[in-house]
Amino acid sequence: MAYSIEEVMKKREALPPERQESFDDLVSLVDHNLMYAKHVLNTTNWWLGYRGSLMGTPILTTDKDIPTACVALDPYNGCINYYFNLYFAASLSPGDIAFIMAHECLHLVLGHLEQMKIFHIQYQELWNVVTDAFINEYLHRSLRWTKGAQDANKIDWVTSNGIRWTDLPEEIQAKHPIEGVKGQVEVCAIEIYDDFLAYLDAKGIDPGKFEQAVKNKRFGRQVKRKERIEQNKRGSGEKGETIYEKVYAAPGDVVWVKSKNRYGIIKDVRRTKDQKGEADIDCEGTLSREDFRRLNRAIGVTTGLNKKSYALSRKIVDAYAKLVAGGQAEPGWDDLAAATGVKEIAELTSIDAAQKAYDEKTIMTPEEIEAEELRKQKELVAKARGYQQQIQGEQRHPGGWVSRTVPAKSYEM
Repeated sequence: MAYSIEEVMKKREALPPERQESFDDLVSLVDHNLMYAKHVLNTTNWWLGYRGSLMGTPILTTDKDIPTACVALDPYNGCINYYFNLYFAASLSPGDIAFIMAHECLHLVLGHLEQMKIFHIQYQELWNVVTDAFINEYLHRSLRWTKGAQDANKIDWVTSNGIRWTDLPEEIQAKHPIEGVKGQVEVCAIEIYDDFLAYLDAKGIDPGKFEQAVKNKRFGRQVKRKERIEQNKRGSGEKGETIYEKVYAAPGDVVWVKSKNRYGIIKDVRRTKDQKGEADIDCEGTLSREDFRRLNRAIGVTTGLNKKSYALSRKIVDAYAKLVAGGQAEPGWDDLAAATGVKEIAELTSIDAAQKAYDEKTIMTPEEIEAEELRKQKELVAKARGYQQQIQGEQRHPGGWVSRTVPAKSYEM
């Protein structure tokens, strides 16, 4: 994995001129906080105790594939490099950044990735819970960041988002007390994992289902939605969202006929015993795709009235086509209601007016969107600057960290 400052600069150059200055400030401030995070680790004596030479460079990125942060071992110098999304890092205190660096470093130092292969770990989410819980608890204890620390050194984000030892079952906690466990760090994870599997078996809990529950809790609806899309099941089934499933069409429905590459109206439906159906579809007509999509709303009105039929839908389509042929590019609902005798269709006029008024109030113009992006970016700058002000002015910190501010146009990493 290799990301360079060129990728960040490419992002900057794509921004409007009025946002580039704010972007420059953000990069400079966040870079400063990343470097200070290494000093935070140094002052705890944890960094040196765990071979501080392994700690490589925190690198900023705007890559969408890295929405938060990730870690990679540099094969050329043997260091662990950290890739932080610029906007994610701007929302963190240097203390949070330091904690994340230490957390990822321990995953590599303790060989958790290699152990997954060595021990043939079947339930990866369960393994992640065990290793994350141990590492987070160990760091909370060993780093000794107290409530009295200055705000820049405090850990807020990882406290509310990270798994702690107390999240594990009480039986597991009792069997593996972590007080004074420093000498057993390398071997505890697999032991806890095996005991966790035994615990689930004793409780009659399927590890696979437990793992799925953990996965859903950690990743939420995004993972479920992604999996459903991959399975050609659009929508996640969440409350308020559309669920797509097999349904049976009825006479009068407008449907897309793939073989004819056009829309048509169902005349009749014949269902078979295996619940698959055949339909007679009338594909005659000169209307465009957009016309039929618009007409679906008028036909939907007849559905609500329990009057939908092939004859009525055909009447609506033919009346609409006649109005188009008469010179109306997009016939009004009032005219269509009068032509078909379905007066309720005219109600779509007021619905459209209300929707238009709502859109004018709520849909942002490109200029408003740009102004909102600039406002959010300035908020991040202000937050990052607040952390920097607490640590600014220190020429050299105990432990050898040198305070610096990166020039806006050089972006030295």
